[in-house]
Amino acid sequence: MIFDYDDIIYEILKYLNIIDLCRMKMLNSKLYQAINNDQYYQLFINHKNNFNAGHSKSLYIHHNKILTTGHHCGTNLYKPTVLLFNNPISVHCKEYTSIVWCRDGLYYMSSQNTTQLNVYHHNILAIAISHHNVLLLKKNGLYMMDYKRLKFQYIEIFKYKNITKIACGYNHSIVIVDACLVYGFGSNTNYQLGCCNSSYITTPLDMMFDGDLKYIDACGGVGHTVVLSSLGTCFGLGSNHCGELGLGMSKNNIRHPTLLPINNVVSIACGHHFTLFLNHDNELYGCGDRYYSNYSIYNDDHIYIPTRIHFNHPIKSIACGSYNTMIKTNKDDYYVVGYNQHGALGLGKFANKKIKKFKQIYFLI
Repeated sequence: MIFDYDDIIYEILKYLNIIDLCRMKMLNSKLYQAINNDQYYQLFINHKNNFNAGHSKSLYIHHNKILTTGHHCGTNLYKPTVLLFNNPISVHCKEYTSIVWCRDGLYYMSSQNTTQLNVYHHNILAIAISHHNVLLLKKNGLYMMDYKRLKFQYIEIFKYKNITKIACGYNHSIVIVDACLVYGFGSNTNYQLGCCNSSYITTPLDMMFDGDLKYIDACGGVGHTVVLSSLGTCFGLGSNHCGELGLGMSKNNIRHPTLLPINNVVSIACGHHFTLFLNHDNELYGCGDRYYSNYSIYNDDHIYIPTRIHFNHPIKSIACGSYNTMIKTNKDDYYVVGYNQHGALGLGKFANKKIKKFKQIYFLI
C-alpha cells in the first residue's frame, strides 16, 4: 500500500476534485496503483460519478443509496425516490436511458424497465454513455454496447492503447489516448469530430488536436465537443449556432480544434446546446442556449461568450442534463436549475416548468 491513511487519499482527491480515474492514471502512476486498491477505488469513483442527468431524469448516489427523479419506468417521480440497488459505485444518464454500476453488477435502465447486463463488471475503469450506446473502459480494453442488443463488443482499434479518458456527446464518442491523442466516432453532422466530410464516422478518427499538449477531460452536446487540457485551457469544435463553444456570434461550424476564450478551467460539462466551465477559483461560467434557463443567467437569450454564473456556495462538481444543470457543493448539497421536464429536477410542484434560479434539492432518507 502506498498510503497509510484514508484521509490522505481523500484530501488528495478533494484537491484534484474534478479528475476521474483515467486522468489519475495519467497524472501519477503510484497514486493510480493505490486507488486500484478496492477500498480507495470505490471512494474515488464515488467522488466523481455520484450524480448525473439525462433528458427528463436525474440520478444521485446519497448515503450509499441511489435516488432518482423524473421519468422512471413509465411514471414520473417529482421528488427524489430511492431505487432498490445495493452498494452503488457510479451512475450515468443520457436522454431516456441510464447505466447504474453496483458492486453486484452493471444495470441498464430504459424508460420502461431495468435489466442487469451480462458483463463481467470487475476491473472497470470508466463508463460513458450517449443516446445510442455505452462505452465501457476496462483494464483489458475498451468495449461498446448498443441499446438494441445489450451486449458489449470489444473495440479492436484501441487494443494495446493507453486510454486516459472516454466521454460521450448526444450521439458521438470521444477517446483520449496517452493524454495527447484525441479520437472520435459517431455523429459528425456539425463537424463535432473534426474536418472529415462524413456525417457519421464508424471507425475512430484522429481529431487532430495539438499533440504537444496533455488532455485530461472531454464532454459533448448534440453538435459540439469541448476538450480540457492540463494547462486549464479548453478547445472546442462543432456547432457554435447557439454560442455553445463561446466563440462569439459566429454561427459557422468549427471544423478544427479551436482555443476557447476561457482559462484556468478545472472542470467542464455539456448539455444539448450549452457548455459549463468551472475554474481554479471555483467560479462557474456558461455559454450557449438559454431557452430553457439551462443555467442561471436571468434572460432567455443565447450567451455567445463564457459568462460568469453567480453561485454562492463552494462547488465540488458539476453535471449537465439535456436542458438543466446540477451542482454538488463541498457540503454535499445539491442544487439544480433549468427545465424540469417530467419532474427531472426533483422539485415537486414545479414539474415541466423552467427553473431560472438555483434551487436546493432535498433527500428524505
